[in-house]
Amino acid sequence: AQFESELFNDFGKLLGSKRVRCTAYHPQANGMVERFHRQLKAALISNLNPNQWTELLPLVMLVIRIAVKTDSQCSAAELVFVTTLRLPGTYADQQLDQMSKLKPITTREQ
Repeated sequence: AQFESELFNDFGKLLGSKRVRCTAYHPQANGMVERFHRQLKAALISNLNPNQWTELLPLVMLVIRIAVKTDSQCSAAELVFVTTLRLPGTYADQQLDQMSKLKPITTREQ
């Protein structure tokens, strides 16, 4: 069977993960994964050009990871990293702020 080796079991214990078994041909038994797949599929289908889903996937994953869950009152990223994720736009805002503080330097032509 897959993932039954002692090495894999030790690795799972090291990470503190719990293995949940379900049958391969009965996906309804694994509700957490099915809910995630439903959410991911809906986000990818809502794209205007579904042929470019591979380009959209990183952004969709970021949105899913930073979305606040109602039951835990925090995002998946906060649960994993114990802090909020900084969005790419915050870096651009900081850079624009720093650039606005720069003063022009006069140069002499030779």
